[in-house]
Formats: sequence, C-alpha cells, structure tokens
Amino acid sequence: MVSSLGVPTAERLDYPWLPAFSRGITLRSALANVPRWIGEVLALQKAGRLKGSFVFSHRLPLEEAPEGYRLFHERKATKVALVP
Repeated sequence: MVSSLGVPTAERLDYPWLPAFSRGITLRSALANVPRWIGEVLALQKAGRLKGSFVFSHRLPLEEAPEGYRLFHERKATKVALVP
C-alpha cells in the first residue's frame, strides 16, 4: 500500500498503474485540515511536549525504498521514512 497525506502540489500523478495493478498495490490519499491544527501542533512541538520521531522505526534513503517495504512487509518495521 502507498499512502499520500497532505495537500498535493501537482494536478496530475505519473503512476505505474499496470505494475501496481498486477502486484495488488493500493494507492490511498487523504487530506488533513492542516491550517486548523498547525499552530497548536507547532506550539506543542516547540514546548517539547510532542515528539513525532518515535513513530518511525527506520529512516532510509529514497533509493532504499524496496528495503523499507520489505522490512515493513516482514513486520520488522512499524513506519519507514524515506528521505530524498
């Protein structure tokens, strides 16, 4: 599964539909009401009361995305951040 959260910056998506279809990959997207909550979230983070880094068990370079998906699939990772 590939998830996209937030606000898109492009009107169109170049996506490999045929390989995704044959492999059963699901693409999901969601829109969060970021303007409503961003001030409160940033204030909590600045005060040291919110630490989001615990969510990710692994951080990998974008080139190592297949490894990240493998770790997640094998339940050896909870969340993998792919860093460009």
